[in-house]
Amino acid sequence: MEAILGRLLQPDNEVIKAATGDLRAAFKQPGVISELCGVLGSSQQVQIRQYAAVLLRKKFSKSGSWLKFSQVDRDQLKSGCVASLVAEQEKSVRNALAQLIGTLAKHELGQRGAGWPELLQLVLAKVG
Repeated sequence: MEAILGRLLQPDNEVIKAATGDLRAAFKQPGVISELCGVLGSSQQVQIRQYAAVLLRKKFSKSGSWLKFSQVDRDQLKSGCVASLVAEQEKSVRNALAQLIGTLAKHELGQRGAGWPELLQLVLAKVG
């Protein structure tokens, strides 16, 4: 996954076109979300971590795609996002993570959501 994202950031249109096809194919595979989360937490390249957060946000922008995941998977993603936000040093990646967390919070704190006490604890800790 990291290689695909790296190719998407190249200045060559043909490379980008091929990588876009690879990314579309990857999104049809069941493990793509965990792969993106892995890249978000471990890539050495700032732009790739940022892009992984953006792709996750786009993936979950509609509540239907978020609610398709099991509660266990959603809980793991939420805690991983919060942990990544706390640990991240780069402002651009933190901003992308904050936008992703905002998208997830919209679903989790809405009528059909399960709530997100860890997020509220983080906000209170940062404010207080």
